[in-house]
Amino acid sequence: MSQQSEFVERVVRLAEVHAEAHWELDWSRVEASLGHALPFDYKRLCEELPPGKFCDFFWILHPVGSKGASMLGRSSELIEAVEEFIEDEDECPGESGRIFPCFVTDNGDVGYWIADTDNPDDWTVAINEGRGPEWEPTELSLSAFLYQLLTGGYVSGLFPESLRSREPRFSSNF
Repeated sequence: MSQQSEFVERVVRLAEVHAEAHWELDWSRVEASLGHALPFDYKRLCEELPPGKFCDFFWILHPVGSKGASMLGRSSELIEAVEEFIEDEDECPGESGRIFPCFVTDNGDVGYWIADTDNPDDWTVAINEGRGPEWEPTELSLSAFLYQLLTGGYVSGLFPESLRSREPRFSSNF
């Protein structure tokens, strides 16, 4: 089992989703709509978990999600917003056209994949402060970041301290 698969399994166990998925995802269609490939661990997370949020705070952008947390509904808007920062900020860890959103928080923070290689499975996550220029590169895949965040192994300076004391609860809006 690859490390990414291992982290996906750990996140799914933490989420405690016991229902079978009742959606099918056509990844070639999703990727064509977005205009770029997606990492394996993200696809697995979306196949195993319904749209929803962790700790009443953190939403993975899901292809099946509602507009606020939908990969297809928010991607172009979030890419457009970050492109402005790339032009104006030296802090952004990604290059124009090579940074793609993968999660949002209730505080307006956005997680982006830094696509610094052509292999999406090598992309790492960086967090952009909600309504601000600060960036926090993680050097972690999405599934590793999510697992470590939920279990206290990763602490973000951009997220509220109260997140650290929350149980790694998952609630679905699907």
